[in-house]
Amino acid sequence: MLTQIIIRVDNERIYFNPIVSISWSQTNIPKEHFKFKREVYWRAELIQYTEENKYWEIKVLDYSVTEIETFSRQKPSKDVLGLNISPLDWEQLEPLLFMHVKAKLGDHIIEQKHDYVPRTEWRFPGNKMFLSEPVFRTIESRFAVHFKEVHFSPGCVGFTKHIPEINQEISFQILNEHLLEEFEDIKNWFAKKIGSKFTVNAIIETCDGSVTEVQATSPEIEAIGQELIDGIKEDRTLTLFRSLKPQAGKSLFSANEIFKQIDTADSEGNVFSQDENDVLSILLEKGNIRNKKNLDYLSGEKQSEKHKIKFTLHPVFGFLFLAKGDTHNHFIWELRNSNATYLWSIEKFKEDINSQYKRIEQAINNVISLKREQYKQDYKSGLIDTDLKFHAIDHDKISTNEEEGFIRWKDRLNCLLM
Repeated sequence: MLTQIIIRVDNERIYFNPIVSISWSQTNIPKEHFKFKREVYWRAELIQYTEENKYWEIKVLDYSVTEIETFSRQKPSKDVLGLNISPLDWEQLEPLLFMHVKAKLGDHIIEQKHDYVPRTEWRFPGNKMFLSEPVFRTIESRFAVHFKEVHFSPGCVGFTKHIPEINQEISFQILNEHLLEEFEDIKNWFAKKIGSKFTVNAIIETCDGSVTEVQATSPEIEAIGQELIDGIKEDRTLTLFRSLKPQAGKSLFSANEIFKQIDTADSEGNVFSQDENDVLSILLEKGNIRNKKNLDYLSGEKQSEKHKIKFTLHPVFGFLFLAKGDTHNHFIWELRNSNATYLWSIEKFKEDINSQYKRIEQAINNVISLKREQYKQDYKSGLIDTDLKFHAIDHDKISTNEEEGFIRWKDRLNCLLM
């Protein structure tokens, strides 16, 4: 039986071959306190197998194996449900890590180089002899780091930096309880709020040239709080007003779909898990929208609770609401800062609701293609969308008393929602 095997490790699992693996939760190592830069191969010694719980006790011998030909041919001769891993050599483990909380690893690591053992070095000044003393050093360093160089993790940011005083690459962490792993996808927004770089004050302790402790703080990172994070959330939402790329044949979008429209290389999707009502709430509060009262009424009083608001992007950012009448489903299209409300009605039981949304999307595409005034003329002439009931409800002019104008608009709308 083999006494040594090659294993592949990454941030999720430990592999005995390309197929057979176990998760880190099936080991004695608290994996939540460190992350690897990339997957690596280790050579490990099989020490003892326990039949009762089907655990192997292993010891890692080599942390950077490059000859891995036997890995794909390995096949465990016994069921493996877990591993008891002997303490890991910190000197060999640390260079493999992207981030770590060393203090949480405790007895699971050993520091052969750092745990000081007096050296047997004898000197003879006169007739006395003595052992040499270890050399301790404290290095204080101040430097700047680009946001693009950091990695967000739960409760901290991590990065590496070359320290000239000791000519080494050091891994740093700066703690902040407000930080989430999801912020990795939007770190360019933190750069917009704080600046492309932030300041780091670091203290590095060494013993005989080996790093024993690292501390790092940053006034900019530590100042990140819920107010700044909410500001990023609002700013990302307000970018929905910008000119976004049209998609051929598609005009209705959910919140998740619409956030994909503002993706960049490092700003992905719906990071804050915002639903349609949250998006609309921010847009109404911060978006400088002239027809805010109309949108607020449609979303609060008329929108069906069983369905979600949908959005349109082109040619003007807008909102599609669904109001249920006694006999018809009413699809209400209200554009941002527009002077009219567009209403299409379909008999409730004519077809399923998904098919009705698709039919209304076709009608909206017709409006976009023909332009609004031409669409209204063609509908009146019976040239387009004759299977739908369509009405355009004009808003009162801006010079009209705002409250009176809103009431008249609301009355005209409600007369049609039967």
